[in-house]
Amino acid sequence: MPFWDAQRNAPLAPPVLAAVWALHSYAALSGGYVVWMALTIGFNPDEAVLAGIRLACAEGIAWGLRRRQSWALWLGLAGGVFGGLGLVGAALAISHAGVSGLPLGVVTAAYSIASAVCLALSGLLLARRDSRAVFGAPAGGPPPAA
Repeated sequence: MPFWDAQRNAPLAPPVLAAVWALHSYAALSGGYVVWMALTIGFNPDEAVLAGIRLACAEGIAWGLRRRQSWALWLGLAGGVFGGLGLVGAALAISHAGVSGLPLGVVTAAYSIASAVCLALSGLLLARRDSRAVFGAPAGGPPPAA
């Protein structure tokens, strides 16, 4: 059953819906990671606040995408750029220090990579022509024949 948009009563394009779910996954990862840290090394209020901000931003963008808001498209694309940069950073950190050299080891590496993949995936999905067309952005390509 497709996800129906409340404003236009039409189904969202599958890449946009997949980008929304990638953002939901990122939010769940952020919340799960801070809970894991609290159980492992103790509660850190600064990390909890940052996780709350990450969770709220991801869910806010997903909410805007479901309502076909152009600001959400641009923020989702920007998140994809940050996700790509996060993948590069994680690769450099792991290659330089190794997994054992990271502050919390394998879990930190897995969280960093998984969250960066979620953000990069949402950005790549939103960059597709059919995704941009949902938001009224020009899809590119030749003009329609008259």
